[in-house]
Amino acid sequence: MKYLLNQRGYALLIVMLTIIIFLSLSAVFMSSSLNHVTQERTVDTNNQVVTAAEMGLQKISKDIENELLVSLPAIEAEYIKKINKINSDYLNGNVNLVNSENLLTVENSQYYVNVLNEINSIDTTGYSKPINFTNLTTKQVIDQNTKTYFYLNSRVANVVDANNLFKITLDVYGVKGNEKNIEADINLNIPRASFNDIDRMRYINEPNFDVSEFFNVPAQLCTDLISMNDVDINNLSKPIECLLPENTTFDMTKNFIEKMYAKGLTEKDFNLFIENFEQALCNSSNCNSNPFRNMDNTTLFIVGDVPVKNINKSSGFQLYVNGIIDLKNANAFGDSSIHTVMLGKSMEVNRLSAENSTFVLIGNGTKQGFFRGDLAGNVYKVPVLTLTNNTKVCINIEGYDSTSIENFKTIEGGKVYYYKNSTTSFNVANKTNFIPVGSLNLLYETCNLTKFYSAEELGLLQFDQVKYN
Repeated sequence: MKYLLNQRGYALLIVMLTIIIFLSLSAVFMSSSLNHVTQERTVDTNNQVVTAAEMGLQKISKDIENELLVSLPAIEAEYIKKINKINSDYLNGNVNLVNSENLLTVENSQYYVNVLNEINSIDTTGYSKPINFTNLTTKQVIDQNTKTYFYLNSRVANVVDANNLFKITLDVYGVKGNEKNIEADINLNIPRASFNDIDRMRYINEPNFDVSEFFNVPAQLCTDLISMNDVDINNLSKPIECLLPENTTFDMTKNFIEKMYAKGLTEKDFNLFIENFEQALCNSSNCNSNPFRNMDNTTLFIVGDVPVKNINKSSGFQLYVNGIIDLKNANAFGDSSIHTVMLGKSMEVNRLSAENSTFVLIGNGTKQGFFRGDLAGNVYKVPVLTLTNNTKVCINIEGYDSTSIENFKTIEGGKVYYYKNSTTSFNVANKTNFIPVGSLNLLYETCNLTKFYSAEELGLLQFDQVKYN
């Protein structure tokens, strides 16, 4: 019993066991910590690799965009030239409708082939996979110290939609020790530059077309938009649509134009919707002077009538009027160097002499539109229109009253294209400048209600369906 009660040496044993337990637990904790650090480093490296791939995707896309901004306008100009030739041949009777449509189909197909070939010809060899880090181009290096870079593994382009959509699929790898790739489908919206592609004319094909249907008036006021400090207006999609409301004066419009130019913009960067034409744009009772610096290619949508006494020596703009074009007198209208377009429901004009212009008169409901001069006593005067040098008028006869239909016959010179149904009487057999067309659609195509797209307007390189692998 005396040996069992002897406790000498137990304290040392307990201390040693305690040390062993603490050392074991410390090893476990240290191993866990080291694993956690390793995992964090791996995650951080993977993130850097993905970021490198994303940056590569952006750089390559920007290079492609810049190339197309330079090369596409020439392809588009050639296409427009051919389309206009086909259109002219048809209007002059050199080809019939069926053949002209076939020629258009061929040119449309060739246009897409040319664009696709141009996309495929863009040189991206500067982004190819290197043999090693020393073979990299300066474009590819993200971080010299950590040897982080990217490269383009593959590029495939194709036409997705027969109307306007091309797609480029890029497969880009980011590298920092390991590799991580990003595959992205980049959509290029390249509208066909045809002579009847203006978006707002999509309703015109309807048999009971009303011009008010394409006056989708924006809520954004022009004066508020140009004064915003938190919006980079230069980055907004062009043309920018905004409203000059009912209370806008000539001086307010002029102030808006001044601020527009101060921000590096011009009139052609906007589609201006105007509620009170005379008050906003005319400096006096006539519109011989206006607040614009340059009317060339300015597009104006008038939400109502245009009542002005005179609008002489005006040209270069596109004016779409949701009401009556009341010009009174318009002498020396238009210019030989730039085309002018005016569209409205009805027209009141005593005398108009115009060159290189297009007038589209669509009527107002069934037989409710009018074409007349001033009221003299109880009778409206007959308007006198003299058209020269590439001036044309397109008339939807079905939209006008009987008096107006007779007044149209007095138009002299130019080309007068008109549409009517088989029951409406409109005898102009002795007028060689009057040309019938078979449908409303063809009527508006004939008068070149056109939206030609420049490369800057294409909205290039919209990222879509980005996939991480």
